[in-house]
Amino acid sequence: PSPQHLTCEMLQKKLGEEKYNRYYKFAFTRNPWSRILSSYYWRQTLPKKRTSLPFGEFIKLMQHTVENKTYYDDEFGDHFIPQIEYTRGVDDVFRYENLKSGIITVASKLNIPAPEVPIKEAKAYDNYWEFYNTQTREVINDVYREEIETFEYEFGR
Repeated sequence: PSPQHLTCEMLQKKLGEEKYNRYYKFAFTRNPWSRILSSYYWRQTLPKKRTSLPFGEFIKLMQHTVENKTYYDDEFGDHFIPQIEYTRGVDDVFRYENLKSGIITVASKLNIPAPEVPIKEAKAYDNYWEFYNTQTREVINDVYREEIETFEYEFGR
């Protein structure tokens, strides 16, 4: 996997427990319905464009990948890893929806100046709830139930 997709468990194995434990570790989570839709659109824009799947088929691919834990069998399957896997053993978890305040907190804890957080460019799919039907909404709810409950995400906000 690419470095940004290493789970905490993988990072600990790679760095060794002693070194891993010396670091301040933090993660940002994102509303799973928004995250998966964003991943769908991102995948469509890659230079080596993959076969374009209808959104419902993409959701089925995600579900199959997560249920079978085949994250590294399909290109970009690691984008489907439940975010909870990136938060086990970290010191702080922040929500992407509160990116600026999270970055300020991290910078403060590291005793460094907080970088400027640019205003996010609006995307056609920012209102992610408009892209889901009852079935695709429930698949995300079922597959990512633990992170939805842990981080108190709700559909539509």
